[in-house]
Amino acid sequence: MSDNTTISAEQRERVGKGSARAVRRAGRVPAVIYGDKKDPLGITLETREITKLVHQPGIFGRLLDIQVGSGKHTVLTRDIQFHPVTDNVLHMDFLRVSGSAKVAVAVAVEFINEDECPGIKIGGVLNVVRYEVELLCPATTIPEKITVDLSGLKIGDSVHISTIELPDGVTPTITDRDFTVATIASPGGGVKNEDDEDEDEDEDEEPLEDVEFAGGLSIPGDTYERLLPHQKTCLKWLWELHCQRAGGIIGDEMGLGKTVQVASFLAALHHSRMYSPSIIVCPATMLRQ
Repeated sequence: MSDNTTISAEQRERVGKGSARAVRRAGRVPAVIYGDKKDPLGITLETREITKLVHQPGIFGRLLDIQVGSGKHTVLTRDIQFHPVTDNVLHMDFLRVSGSAKVAVAVAVEFINEDECPGIKIGGVLNVVRYEVELLCPATTIPEKITVDLSGLKIGDSVHISTIELPDGVTPTITDRDFTVATIASPGGGVKNEDDEDEDEDEDEEPLEDVEFAGGLSIPGDTYERLLPHQKTCLKWLWELHCQRAGGIIGDEMGLGKTVQVASFLAALHHSRMYSPSIIVCPATMLRQ
């Protein structure tokens, strides 16, 4: 739980626009304290002190003790008005709270153990749906933040409000659904969990059927599938050329020497591994002994 921050203030005798302008010209910030079934109290705050406080994170969920003369008021910040150009604080509203009161405040969400998250380790992305969650809390025990542990989460997993441990007496203001706070998403390239990859590998273990060509040539299915389209075309052309040479149709017009046997043809393919650019640049060399 966050500790109360104490600030000093002076009471304003007059209220209204004219009085507020005079306060700002004097280098202070006008404000009002209201609520808890008591009369509103106009105050002024020191500009430098309140500006530093306002720009700290979680200002709307932090309890403040405002000392006005001999009295002290425990309040929550309810509204801050800024100058549209200079961003200076123009006015502030504070709500009195008592120990028995419950207030709705926006509490920041902190994510821990990202280095222990399997989904992020393999390239997943933490998609934060809510950076803050509105909670109904006892006024004196407002949590500074709520913590989400990412360890063990995989790609596709979601963090819902029901899975987050909240302090005693603290409940979300949204009660009609189990809303999502964050997810572990796959990036655009598509990343799978290790378990999913193992399942895919098991499915792919079944060997592919061999590819048969007329004339007795057989290529293992997995080898054929790894070929690029132009390599498959060239393979088919080379085999047809070999069959024509073996049948005496082409003769020695290409200067290939004597008729090539099937064994030498397959040996040439095995030697090139079908990845060499020479299969396109100079295919005739594959038919030589």
